[in-house]
Amino acid sequence: MVENNVETTVRQAVETWTETTREAYQTLTGGAIAASERNAQFAQAMLEKSIAQLETQAEASRAVLQTLAQQSERQWQAVQAIAQESANAYREFFAAPASYYQKWLDAAQRAAQAAAR
Repeated sequence: MVENNVETTVRQAVETWTETTREAYQTLTGGAIAASERNAQFAQAMLEKSIAQLETQAEASRAVLQTLAQQSERQWQAVQAIAQESANAYREFFAAPASYYQKWLDAAQRAAQAAAR
C-alpha cells in the first residue's frame, strides 16, 4: 500500500505540474495574442489617423494653391492694366506736341480763311 500511495502521490504531482504548466502556457499565449491584437488595432488606428491627416494637409495645400493661383491671376491683370495705362500715357505724352501743332495749324488756317473773306 505504501507503494500505491507513493505512486498515487507522484501521479497527482505530475498531473498537477502538467495542468499548471498547461495553464501557464495558455495564460502566456492568451496574453501574447491579446497584445498582438492590441498592437494591430493600434497600428490600424495610427494608419487611419495618418491617412486622414495627409488628406487634410492635401486639401489645405490645394486650397492654398488655388488662392495663390487666383491672386496671381489678379496680379497679372493688374500688371496688364498698369502696362496699358502706361502705354496710353506715353502715347498721349508723345502725341501732345503734334496735337498742339495740329491745333495751331487749324487755328492759323481758320485765321487765314477769315482774312481772305
